[in-house]
Amino acid sequence: MRLAAVAPALLAGLALAPAASAWTTLSGGVQNIVVPAMLVTQAGTELVSFESPTGDTISVSRNDGAPKAVVTGDPIAGRTQLVQQPDGAVQLYFPNAQGVARMTSTDDGNTWTGPIQTLSHDVGGVDGATVATDGTPLFSQDGTGSS
Repeated sequence: MRLAAVAPALLAGLALAPAASAWTTLSGGVQNIVVPAMLVTQAGTELVSFESPTGDTISVSRNDGAPKAVVTGDPIAGRTQLVQQPDGAVQLYFPNAQGVARMTSTDDGNTWTGPIQTLSHDVGGVDGATVATDGTPLFSQDGTGSS
């Protein structure tokens, strides 16, 4: 009998949508063809990385602030991914003309250094990334004709 009384309350709770104030729109520079990557850092900072719709800039928005271009003039700018190392360093992976490169931030996304080329020479977007238990960063790409 108790389950029958509790079930409607649980279902009603699941049907409620989040408050409109729970969503924040990025301040420009993003269109529906851009796929953002998001990360909440160990310090609680919200980072969002994305490519420009024109495909030549990679930007990062920090705590819903104005996007900051961290890579410019990249003819292959595409889908990005963010990961955080156990030591707190944040890495941003993105495609460029030589394959996949990474930028690094050691101050929670305030400033970025790089780029450093990875061993991938595929210019496709970076579809996923994570950090293994030993601290090794891993990323994935997909595409036609890849080996």
